[in-house]
Amino acid sequence: MTHPAIQLRDHQRDAFRAAARSLAHMPRVTVISATGSGKTLTAMRVGEHVANDGNILVVVPSLNLISQTAAHWARDSVVENMLGVCSLTPAQAGTVRLPLTTAPRRIAELICPRPVIMCIW
Repeated sequence: MTHPAIQLRDHQRDAFRAAARSLAHMPRVTVISATGSGKTLTAMRVGEHVANDGNILVVVPSLNLISQTAAHWARDSVVENMLGVCSLTPAQAGTVRLPLTTAPRRIAELICPRPVIMCIW
């Protein structure tokens, strides 16, 4: 899988490798990092690695964070099929590449049958 130009920093690379190793043997992993340390980019790379061409569901706790996350994923990810689940407009989310919805059927179509779920707090 080819990635855009942005590269992981050393601590992000260490977290990525640890998460990827763990996910090879267990269904979930927790990566704990400080605010501003690049959790979004680290999670993005882990999701891309684990999901390959599958679906990735990213869960964030606030509309502000979905805007930040959507902008990062739209700019820095190789994932092309994205859907944001929130009440924001694409302009409010900071990207037109990310379609946004609250429609249950649209959400189910994207995440079925088995998504990789990323929660970023």
